[in-house]
Amino acid sequence: MFGKKAQEDKSASPATEPKTESLTYYDAGKDHDLMALQPQNKDLFIAMPPERGSELQSGAVAAFNEGRPENIQTLLARPDLFRLPMPPQRTLCSLTRNVADIEDKTAVILLAIEKIPDDKRRAFLDKTLSDLFSTNEYQCEEPFIAALISAGADANAVVHGAPGMPLAWAVTSGYPQAIVRLLHDHGASFEDALLRIQTRTYWDEGNRRELAVHKLKAYREAITGAPAGEESELRQEIAQLRAEIAALREEITRRLPVTDTPAANKARKPKSGGAQPSP
Repeated sequence: MFGKKAQEDKSASPATEPKTESLTYYDAGKDHDLMALQPQNKDLFIAMPPERGSELQSGAVAAFNEGRPENIQTLLARPDLFRLPMPPQRTLCSLTRNVADIEDKTAVILLAIEKIPDDKRRAFLDKTLSDLFSTNEYQCEEPFIAALISAGADANAVVHGAPGMPLAWAVTSGYPQAIVRLLHDHGASFEDALLRIQTRTYWDEGNRRELAVHKLKAYREAITGAPAGEESELRQEIAQLRAEIAALREEITRRLPVTDTPAANKARKPKSGGAQPSP
């Protein structure tokens, strides 16, 4: 059965020669149709330990580099069927690493995501761009980021309900000014990024928010020439927005129906002989 031997033998390495006993994950990714293998091996794919997931993906990358993109396309389009340790931003960056021209990098990205449905592709690219900047231990080069935007990612993407996340993360993670400028030139908003930093809980710890705001102000002044004095105006706008959000939350909470809990039922239960509550 596929994967049985590879799963039990923890010392197994990616196969470079055919094996008659069973397929390795690397073999499956490189030389077989994953969607044909998946139905009878779905539990093995879903429960893959990280090292086996890396082997499967390495095989698919090798096939992609040989002109057979189908398995990489499948892995990117169906994360529900194949749980992999490498996130999409790293996969796409590795596929484009040896391609110099931005247009060619863009073509590689578009080929790799071809199986993602049209109505989900933009959201995939937006999240991939945002996740790229939020992964502090992984920095990718400017040409890849430009190619990702060229492929359709929104530099001011709405992620988790609000815009500005890519720029907010790029500033916080210490990306160079050239990349911050690249995002700004393609529509990223310093105001949206600032609002994101000021209102999201990630920046609550210690002086993380103060440092991020300071960096953002420095980048904005260097790139747009906006004087530092505008910072106080932005702070006032953000404070007003936060007050409006709090008031709206309070109003929504007030309008919600009373929770039907035992305590609430007890409070509503009429006393013996009393009037029945009105409907």
